[in-house]
Amino acid sequence: MHFEILRLMKLIQDEPIFTRPSPKKVQNRSWSPEWYKEWSKIWVPWRYSEETEQVRIYASPAMVRNALGFVMATSTEKQLILEQHHPELTSTHPIVVLSKMVSQLCVKHLDECRNVDAGYLQRGMLAMEMNIFTGGRMFEKLNRVNHSCAPNMIYFGMKGSWKYKALTAIKAGEELSHSYLGHELLLPTERRKQLLFRSKCFECCCKRCLNPEEPLRDVPCSRCFMEQAANYGHEESWLLQSLLNLLPSDSSQPFENNEEELYGGVRSYPNISLRDLPLLPPVCHRDMHDA
Repeated sequence: MHFEILRLMKLIQDEPIFTRPSPKKVQNRSWSPEWYKEWSKIWVPWRYSEETEQVRIYASPAMVRNALGFVMATSTEKQLILEQHHPELTSTHPIVVLSKMVSQLCVKHLDECRNVDAGYLQRGMLAMEMNIFTGGRMFEKLNRVNHSCAPNMIYFGMKGSWKYKALTAIKAGEELSHSYLGHELLLPTERRKQLLFRSKCFECCCKRCLNPEEPLRDVPCSRCFMEQAANYGHEESWLLQSLLNLLPSDSSQPFENNEEELYGGVRSYPNISLRDLPLLPPVCHRDMHDA
């Protein structure tokens, strides 16, 4: 997505066009034994590559929330949802196959879905699955920004306020990007690509994924960083330091020293350094960083 903007641009704000039903609204329903029996059989095998072990992928309850949210949406909301990018129904991707099975189950057993075409319902479910934000929200403008593992914007939402904030100076005509990942953004390239393909149905080819050098490889794990910060008086948070390593060295847009705002309140960070991953176990953090 491109905008005619200057580097002084700081925010893109938007309002939700749709909010998915909360988990409680699904959990509090009465489900028939027939539903449970058929639901337990919904899974597909998946192997990301020849090197990875084949695993089973099961349907998520969020897909049922997608189905119920879509059928209960207004006509205008349905149209806006279906305008969002989603994979073709003919795709053999596990998420598409699972969504087909779940849509057929919903049409068969849920009163709200009985008179809805299963293919039409599946499209709505996939559009939500690919584009939903934290809190189950979808947006008209924010949803159109592409992913990058080295984003130049970051999303954060608070009650009544949903926006992107620039992480660095952005030139006119430069593509805007944010990360579809949460704290997984700090994982190694192959793992990030695997997660994105599994959840968003695309192979990431951003500049970071194509770069043989990992910019976060010199960032210590959160535990060791805290020890170093205590010894040397560093004020930056571990997450802040990690994100700074993703930005160009000439970035002129300063971060606010507030990790909760920067990362939308996510505080579940990896406990190991990227350098540790190929060597664990039994190498401990301190041995690794003292080497």
